[in-house]
Amino acid sequence: MLAVGNVEIRAIAISILVGGLLQLRLIWGRFDETIATLLLQHQTHELAETDSLTGLRNRRAFTQALEDDVKDRADNRRFAVAMLDLDGFKPINDTHGHYAGDKVLKITAQRLREVLRHTDVAARIGGDEFALILHGVQKRSDIDLALNKLLHTLSIPIDIDGRDVQVHASAGVAIFPQDSRDMLALCRLADGAMYAAKVDKNTFRYHSPFRPAESI
Repeated sequence: MLAVGNVEIRAIAISILVGGLLQLRLIWGRFDETIATLLLQHQTHELAETDSLTGLRNRRAFTQALEDDVKDRADNRRFAVAMLDLDGFKPINDTHGHYAGDKVLKITAQRLREVLRHTDVAARIGGDEFALILHGVQKRSDIDLALNKLLHTLSIPIDIDGRDVQVHASAGVAIFPQDSRDMLALCRLADGAMYAAKVDKNTFRYHSPFRPAESI
């Protein structure tokens, strides 16, 4: 009877163990599905807010970042919006083909990432147009320093199949809250200043004139 009892106890133990393992496998399977779903959602979100060619933020992500900045700056902390357009990009596309144009855009994005601080925002909003948000600016010299360095870096020749090609950039700047507290107005004013800069090319212009009494 004891032997039979031992066999029964072992059978019950094995049954419990097998049941536990099956339940654990089921839980683990659901965990795997949850992780896969979360990863897919994250990837979908990244794709929805990333420019596929350059890896920068796209127009949608830039708009959201700017909207958040405007809402979060109730304390009047300043930031600058800069619209940037490449000068001489179309001839590169026409002469060397879209492969060359794509390479120029990718290197431009890489240089933006290298020059700007991690707290700033850089986005490609279409074609050869880029948009920036410069945070933590207290005076115009902060913006001057950043944009002068950026325009210089962007003008460095790029090797395309053994040939050096060169693009420059023109940028326009609007400042929150000095120029406007409205997100769309800031973009429009920066865009207008950019077109003023394109008259001379390889430079930048502010929407509002400099007033010595102001820190920015």
